[in-house]
Amino acid sequence: METKEFLAGLAPWREKNTLIEHTDTTEKNRILNFSVLPCLSESRMAHEPENIMIEIRIHGRGGQGAVVASQILAAALFKEGKCVQSFPAFGVERRGAPVTAFTRVDASAIRLRCEIYQPDHLMVLDPTLIEAVNITSGLKEQGWIVINSDKSPADIHLPPTYRVATVDANAIAVKFKLGTRTSPIVNTAILGAFARATHIVSIGAIVEAVKEAVPIGPENNAAACQQAYDTVKGPGLES
Repeated sequence: METKEFLAGLAPWREKNTLIEHTDTTEKNRILNFSVLPCLSESRMAHEPENIMIEIRIHGRGGQGAVVASQILAAALFKEGKCVQSFPAFGVERRGAPVTAFTRVDASAIRLRCEIYQPDHLMVLDPTLIEAVNITSGLKEQGWIVINSDKSPADIHLPPTYRVATVDANAIAVKFKLGTRTSPIVNTAILGAFARATHIVSIGAIVEAVKEAVPIGPENNAAACQQAYDTVKGPGLES
């Protein structure tokens, strides 16, 4: 799913929910920040787990949908009553160039307005970025790294202090006609795998957010999410 398609589908969602959009044009890199601040009741807050912010960094290449993935993740978490923040940081804005996007989630309003330097978890939409970019920079110990790869986690050579999960999001995207065979759009599939690995968000919320946000092929994107959720491999993820 391309960014322009997502933003078009996001309009009705914006009308129904509290969504504050900030555009910081003073930064060297363009930062588009979606900050969602729902009002939780006192009784709801009393049953929340310890209020610890979770930060997620997404690595991809231009055209794969990393930025849209961060926004869909934020929308899904919002549906589950959380406060969220989602924004991208672009380097060279061209197709195929490395792109980084960020999502924060907390039980209370998020006041930070900076990039994520010490993420709890990562999503990697292109496995070649493992060699091209220091993807694990600042990643906390035992953090999940969910990678689009047809390899098993054991064949991904990353430090053992992290938990690695893999899913063949390329094959899933091709199966459901998301993008082309040479340039599959893997963002919705990787979100399904992320939901299964981390348990931060439910697959139901992800699927619902995808269906609401995607104007073209929502059912195929939702099916890609579900298949990735069902087939992701990693420690403790065996069916």
